[in-house]
Amino acid sequence: MIMNNKSKSREKLIQENEKLEFQYSRCIRLLENARDMIYRMSLPEGIYEYVSSASKEVFGYEPEVFYNNPVLIRDAIHPEFVQYFQKEWENLLNDKMPETYEYKIIHKSGEERWLNQRNVLIKNEFGKPIAIEGIVTDITARKKAEFERDKLTLDIGERVKELNCLYKISDYSFEGISIEEFIRKVIEIIPPSFQYPETTNAKITIGEKEYKNKNYKPSKWNLKHDIKIGEQKAGIIEINYEDEMPEHFQGPFLKEELNLINGIAEIVGRTIDFRRKEKELKEKNEEYLTINEELKEKNNEYQLLNEKYITQNEELLERNEEFKVINEELKKSNLQQLALFDGIDDVIYVADPDTYEILYFNKTARDIWGKDSLRKKCYEILQGRKEPCPFCTNDKIFGKDEGNSVVWEFQNEISKQWFRCSDKAIKWSNGKMVRFELASDITEQKNTQFKLQNTLKELERSNKELEQFAYVASHDLQEPLRKVKNFTELLERKYKGVIDSKADQYIRYITSGADRMQNLVLDLLTFSRVSTKGKDFVSADFNEIVQKVSDNLQLSIEEAKAHIVTNDLPVLKVDETQIMQVFQNLISNAIKFKSEVPPIININAVENENYWLFEIIDNGIGMDMQYKEKIFEIFQRLHTKEEYEGTGIGLAICKKIIERHNGKIWVESELGNLSALSSEQAGSRQSGTKFYFTIPKKIK
Repeated sequence: MIMNNKSKSREKLIQENEKLEFQYSRCIRLLENARDMIYRMSLPEGIYEYVSSASKEVFGYEPEVFYNNPVLIRDAIHPEFVQYFQKEWENLLNDKMPETYEYKIIHKSGEERWLNQRNVLIKNEFGKPIAIEGIVTDITARKKAEFERDKLTLDIGERVKELNCLYKISDYSFEGISIEEFIRKVIEIIPPSFQYPETTNAKITIGEKEYKNKNYKPSKWNLKHDIKIGEQKAGIIEINYEDEMPEHFQGPFLKEELNLINGIAEIVGRTIDFRRKEKELKEKNEEYLTINEELKEKNNEYQLLNEKYITQNEELLERNEEFKVINEELKKSNLQQLALFDGIDDVIYVADPDTYEILYFNKTARDIWGKDSLRKKCYEILQGRKEPCPFCTNDKIFGKDEGNSVVWEFQNEISKQWFRCSDKAIKWSNGKMVRFELASDITEQKNTQFKLQNTLKELERSNKELEQFAYVASHDLQEPLRKVKNFTELLERKYKGVIDSKADQYIRYITSGADRMQNLVLDLLTFSRVSTKGKDFVSADFNEIVQKVSDNLQLSIEEAKAHIVTNDLPVLKVDETQIMQVFQNLISNAIKFKSEVPPIININAVENENYWLFEIIDNGIGMDMQYKEKIFEIFQRLHTKEEYEGTGIGLAICKKIIERHNGKIWVESELGNLSALSSEQAGSRQSGTKFYFTIPKKIK
């Protein structure tokens, strides 16, 4: 009976043992089929008791290698993690090791891999660690994804900073501030746009003038780029990193930052060029206004053209102020980033240079050409062509100068609108280089420009007509007058008193008429040549000018017993001959239109901030102020030629000369007779006629 019980117990024990062996073998199969490496290591010796076959995938070594080389894992640890792993091993022996940690190894293939290790510490009945069981998982793919994500996040952040920098600079360029203030603002926003703003400084040199950040310091980490206006170098922009850089510094500059300084330099150059052209345009506007002012009384049609030109020119200036330059530098960005350009009124699109397919349209382009234009040929959608446009910029922006912008103008063949385009090669989200274009509608600006050119042609034609008139006046008109005068004088010498008194009177009329006609032609010739035959402006002493005029009029002055009083007159840059003509006309008029008392002529000069005011005051008969504008018009007289000689052109010549010097002339007068006053009273009384004119201190 006892033997039977023992047999049963042995049989049951055998069954339990077989069951355990089955479960063990099943567990081993599960462990061997796992993708993660599973191991057991004895402590404190550090000898592997079990290593799963996944060790070959995770470390590159068979389990037998681990059994034979207990320190293999230490040898495989990446140098960067040796100290970290040693510290964690000490923590393990002191029962402080974390349940999971990550580290990097050198795989048997030489490849760097990231691993995640989860541990379970096995203790004996006394609480002493006797073994460690763990699972090692290859997380290299996850780590790479995390690094790529972090890098992409950093790249997007850097690109946003760069775009903000370019937007701010573009906004500054249209604030109406001076070039110096604009460059100072640019200098201040450059450092925050680079990858190490705390160690970045900048300097911009325009000509011989330098603009620097506070605490500017040059270093070996240096990046420079020329600032150009057209093909001419106008200055240079320089970016520096301080010599002491952070430990994670990977190189002097990112590739995108090389493009950023290129974009900054381009905007600064365009802004300087724009301001200079704006100044030139303003000077031209003033010049055209002066020309039109000279011609307004000769031709009403030219006056209308001039007014239209002024209006169009003002509109052109306003549109130029509204024009914004958008930089094309967009690297490693996707369609979501390009959507930022939907808020821009200019056309922006991206095209494949090989297939000519449209890859991106901003909202302005979609509104014009439709939302279904993507993947269609750009030359078909934009120009209505069946083949690529002959003016396509692909060969320029993808040639030896790849990376530089190409700016050009063209007229759209469908809409006939004019556009100013800026093309550049950029890298698309799939890594391919594509063509990026920014196009601004300049149709109104072009139309204004064409009208201005037509206006200039009309003005040029008018000047030629005026010169032809001067030629006719100086040759074709004077020659017959000289003959009439000569033959009339012969008649007077030969037949005076021979025929009768009426014949003598007729001959005098003819002689007098020929003299007046000759004077009139000479005055007209002088009037027409004020602008076309004027001399260069040189420094002239007005005291000497008045003295020369007094010498020329000495006989008239003595006959009228006139007295000329002057104060200290200035030295200015003028056409000396023409200014002498002004003083001679005004002094002659003061003598001609004298009252019954001897003429007293006061000539004074008063200095103002930007000009000199000249006064020619007499005590003559004066004039009615209702004619104050009329007397400066050609052929306008207030008296008959029998009362006072003259052609009525003298004051018109004075007005034209003063306006050529960018000055003004006007008159004030009291109509009356001073004959009842004594000479002293008449001289002290502020009556008669007062002529005023101005001459700027600096004449353009």
